[in-house]
Amino acid sequence: SDHAPLQNAVCKLLAELVKVAGPNLAPVSYQLFRLLLQLHTVGVVGLAAQANSVVEKLSKSLGLDVMAFYEQHFLRTLEALSQTHEQWDRHSQDKALFQVLVFEGASLAVNYLDLLIPIFVSCMNPQRDPEVRLSCILLLNDLFGDKNFTSKLGDHAPQILSKVLIPNMVW
Repeated sequence: SDHAPLQNAVCKLLAELVKVAGPNLAPVSYQLFRLLLQLHTVGVVGLAAQANSVVEKLSKSLGLDVMAFYEQHFLRTLEALSQTHEQWDRHSQDKALFQVLVFEGASLAVNYLDLLIPIFVSCMNPQRDPEVRLSCILLLNDLFGDKNFTSKLGDHAPQILSKVLIPNMVW
């Protein structure tokens, strides 16, 4: 990407900012969280690992473990993304952000099934962009590999089967 040097520089700058300002970044931790998730989505080699490292350092500086940091911002981020999911296509930044949020926060996702399932239902509609559908089915596959997620799926399993998977079984 033409933007790779800039994206790498932003990530390095964020790492330095966390090192210098640490706990003082609490008031802007949501914005930093979103920015670090966005850096995950750009596909630059090594950038996701760098962003994860910054998330770890930021979490630690705020006195949290990484999952507690994710938990602090998961719902707000998911609610914002749920406002745009009807418009997602293969190039949507919000779709990519959703995938990173849910994949990285898989152990938290089960707590938000009431918000997640309508997004999956919409994105898995057979009329939607095939790449959006494929990315959602792959994400669901990843979630089903998380024992915490599947152990709490319970009442939502029939809805996932009938509204997400079965409509896509026509070739």
